[in-house]
Amino acid sequence: MVVIIFQLPPPPPRWLAVFYPFSGASWAALGGTLLLLAVFSHLLLIKHSSPVYNHKLDVFSTAIWVGRVLVKQSVPLVPSAPGIRPFLMSWWLMALVLATSYVTNIIAYITVPDQPRKIRTLEELASSRHPLQMSDYGSFIPGYMATSNDPVYQRLANKLSFLLEYDEIMVELIENN
Repeated sequence: MVVIIFQLPPPPPRWLAVFYPFSGASWAALGGTLLLLAVFSHLLLIKHSSPVYNHKLDVFSTAIWVGRVLVKQSVPLVPSAPGIRPFLMSWWLMALVLATSYVTNIIAYITVPDQPRKIRTLEELASSRHPLQMSDYGSFIPGYMATSNDPVYQRLANKLSFLLEYDEIMVELIENN
């Protein structure tokens, strides 16, 4: 009979759910795109006076105005500057896809627990950091693994340590996780 016992790693902190849905490269690309869009739309709109858009002096306010669709805040009126409507329409469609994918990924992250990778093969067990311990039932299994031509069995034999009693096994498992 073979029993393998591993302690499960602690779950990731819940605040990480805010950043998890996108990778670091995706967050950087989104920030860069938002900055470029803010500069571009600021340059398009700065020449035209409009009651809808009145952020003529700073790009940061333009970035907030353009990026508000990412947090599902609607824009009540669209400026009438030439060329801005097709530009904003394409940005809003892309933002809709981004916001929807973010929300669905965060829902999946919160509702489906992250499972730790399990050891499925002897190769993975031999290359893991976990100790290999067993009760001393005799020398057949350790002798077979040590004299085997298979390098996986040889590595398992090198990791193997013997424990004489059940209490000793449990203490060792608790100490080594």
